[in-house]
Amino acid sequence: MPREVVAEGTNKQGNHYVKYDDGAFAYKNRNDEGKNEGRYFNNGRGHAFYRNGAQNIKVYDNFNQGTRKVSPIKDNSQ
Repeated sequence: MPREVVAEGTNKQGNHYVKYDDGAFAYKNRNDEGKNEGRYFNNGRGHAFYRNGAQNIKVYDNFNQGTRKVSPIKDNSQ
C-alpha cells in the first residue's frame, strides 16, 4: 500500500518537509542561494538516510541496531 502525504510545507528555516501517514518524514535543506544542500528521509521504522552535497557525504542510520554508515558522495548523480 503506497504511503500518503498527511502534511507538507516549509519550516522557519526554509526547509521543505513532508510527513506521511505511516510515520515516515522527509526534509530538503536549502542553502542561502536556494539550492538543495541536504536531503533527509526517515522511514518511521528505525532507518534514516541523509545526503549532504555541501559536505559530500551520505549517511545511513539504523536506530534499531544503533549503527551509522557514512560514505563519500562520488558524484552528483547518487
